[in-house]
Amino acid sequence: GYVTAPTVNLIVPNSAATAKGHVVVDSKGIVTSIVVDDGGDGYINIPVVTIFPSVTGVGSGATAIAKISGGKVTSVVVTNGGSGYLGRNTPGI
Repeated sequence: GYVTAPTVNLIVPNSAATAKGHVVVDSKGIVTSIVVDDGGDGYINIPVVTIFPSVTGVGSGATAIAKISGGKVTSVVVTNGGSGYLGRNTPGI
């Protein structure tokens, strides 16, 4: 039910170059992957990835871990796809 792919932001406080990406959700409402579109810059520590539904109470349980190299987010690995991210419920990070 997604009209467009959700957007992902991995935010580091006080950083001008925030990584951006998008979430891929399958037809069952499970987060299958997170694609890094722009790795940002200036990451010293691995940012915490928090996935939340855009519609409160609809979709839960998805978790992921970011990986960095050279100060950039190089990938985000989904460790649990969660469930219920259906329709226009665009998960955010």
